[in-house]
Amino acid sequence: MFFYGESYVPWSGRCVLPPGISAWKEGRSGLAGRGGGEVLRADRRWRVKVTRIAYSRSLNDGKYGQLQEQARRLGVVRSLVWRQFGSIQGLAWSDRQIRDVWIVDGTAQSFGVLANAWKETVRDAVADITANREAAKVKARRAINRRTNNDTERKRLYTALNRGTWDRDSYLTRLMRRHWRHGRNKTTNQIVVRADQYKTFTVAEGGNLWLAVPGLERRQLVRIPLNTTVAPTGTLRPILRGNRVEVHYQINAETMKSSNRPVGNRTLGVDKGYTEVLTKTFAGRKKLGKNTNRRLAAWAKGVTAEALQAVSDRRGSAVRLVNAAYTSQVVPFTNILGVRKGDRLHCTECRAVWQADHAAAINIRERGGDPGISLHTKHTLVKQILQERTDRQRTRLPVQDSSTSLCGCGERNIRMLISEQ
Repeated sequence: MFFYGESYVPWSGRCVLPPGISAWKEGRSGLAGRGGGEVLRADRRWRVKVTRIAYSRSLNDGKYGQLQEQARRLGVVRSLVWRQFGSIQGLAWSDRQIRDVWIVDGTAQSFGVLANAWKETVRDAVADITANREAAKVKARRAINRRTNNDTERKRLYTALNRGTWDRDSYLTRLMRRHWRHGRNKTTNQIVVRADQYKTFTVAEGGNLWLAVPGLERRQLVRIPLNTTVAPTGTLRPILRGNRVEVHYQINAETMKSSNRPVGNRTLGVDKGYTEVLTKTFAGRKKLGKNTNRRLAAWAKGVTAEALQAVSDRRGSAVRLVNAAYTSQVVPFTNILGVRKGDRLHCTECRAVWQADHAAAINIRERGGDPGISLHTKHTLVKQILQERTDRQRTRLPVQDSSTSLCGCGERNIRMLISEQ
């Protein structure tokens, strides 16, 4: 699957090529900035998991109350894991070690839930703590990059972070303490059910499924009517919201119909305009602060990036970042720096007008094969390179009458290009 420019609103910049190259713009939409893009390769597939959700149908209050009480007690288990092992003191602890200690010292007896339920909850909470710690490492790597210019020292610090031995280095320990804050659990509405702990059945042939999950007592299953005829598989995560149960589970993406559709071999550029999306989403509300806007932008960028990566993997494409600096300010097919006014890009030679996001998507696609601009080229150097190209092209342009455009660009070329392809 490939995405092209403005057709995908959430993207601020990517170029995609099925057995080729795709790029995504990491900088602010419409402004010059350091960015990146990615390349997608078709003809190869990865084992990808996709989350599916089944919903309960006409669940009575008694059953919902049992599940709610079980989720509340398991929330206490989650909170205890985070409180005792959610910081640097719990760095060396695995979920099995925590389980064994709690069984020996009697802590597990106070939970009031079945053993499989609280053990799976411990495993899930430890995985969340690990993910939280890995997110802190990203900030730590940025701080290391700003602090030292010595490649050998930087490599040593990066290696210690990757191998989990950062607690032996005083600088890295201080850095991780600063960025890895002690988290707190606020989840009290989830139950993790192992694959061998539930059953599915139907009351009538061809009817909707029923799901039977363990309750608070042994051999007493809670039967949940579902709104689907497809049986969930693997580990389940029932989430309780608004008197309804959402059953989350994962399936192999290769079993989906969309994953088995034929793939093409075109290269497409994608401009992910998350800045515009946030502006439109929050329009009319009170003005948000700079810090809030920055966090929202980072969140949107991360979500859209993960979505593109997931879909690309499912469709058998590979993604590679490219530099996206000034892609929305260069007139496509010309290497000429135009004039950006709002969401319009004006060509200074023939006065043609481009939609800026559309132009950025095309430039991102072309930059995937640009030998002069690499992913880590500074945006100031990118501007210098583009300006030199603009000057060279202008000196080579012949003198023409007003009836002929100098660069031959314009939105009409987009329509011609699409029709030819």
